[in-house]
Amino acid sequence: MEKPPSKKAQITSLYTAGITDVEDLALITRSRPSYVASVLHTADLPCNYFDLYTTTSQPMNVYSKFFAGELGYRDVPTAQRSVDRIDLLYHQFEASGDRAGQHHALLMALTMFDRARWTNKPEEADIFRRWMIEQLTVESTRPDGTVEHDVVNDPPARTYRRDRVVRDGPGGATLASRVVTFLFGILQALLILRIILLLLVANPGNDIVNFVLGATDPFVEPFRGMFSLDRVTADQGSTLDVAAIVALVGWTLIEAVILAGIRIFSRRTVDEV
Repeated sequence: MEKPPSKKAQITSLYTAGITDVEDLALITRSRPSYVASVLHTADLPCNYFDLYTTTSQPMNVYSKFFAGELGYRDVPTAQRSVDRIDLLYHQFEASGDRAGQHHALLMALTMFDRARWTNKPEEADIFRRWMIEQLTVESTRPDGTVEHDVVNDPPARTYRRDRVVRDGPGGATLASRVVTFLFGILQALLILRIILLLLVANPGNDIVNFVLGATDPFVEPFRGMFSLDRVTADQGSTLDVAAIVALVGWTLIEAVILAGIRIFSRRTVDEV
């Protein structure tokens, strides 16, 4: 059995056949656009698409040329050399007061960190991570004149406005809405089944038929007498239960009102940290 071509082979083959749009190639081969662009760049095929995750060699601004072809994460020594290069440029930009250059250096470190960790290279990724933590150390001066160093650690998960934490899972309003929808859904299904059974002249002696009719009677009774015509019976015994139809509409409207009330009076619950 012939082995199917790899995604790389499919991408290059389709490209040479005339399909050059990255989004089209990604859709056809079921790949990410960044992967398609990476394959095309590796094969030296013209490609207008690029992002920092795909390549750091593509000119992005005036700072890109300082990093182009200098960064990698193939192994630990390569990652360390890359960090040394980033660190050198970062402090050169700092000495000249170039905040945009420092920002670009940090962005390069973050990009290499992500590329390393997402290609299963945790040791290499950690080299970039530790360097970023060093640069993200904040100096603050106390009232007594001493300098305090605050290291920026991983932020608390799921923070909201810095002083609130959103609870995981459905809130009380969501849970109440689900319960109401579920219960009314059962009632609506039984009412529809009742209407069908009476139309088809179902045997009331049957246990299932008897259960459906008995269970829905309390929910149909409040609607009996609303109209002069409660039911229509044919010669063959088929019955159109008009009251059951009215009850189905009525209970559906009641459900809608309850759900609307839950939405109006509910607020998302948050806890103070």
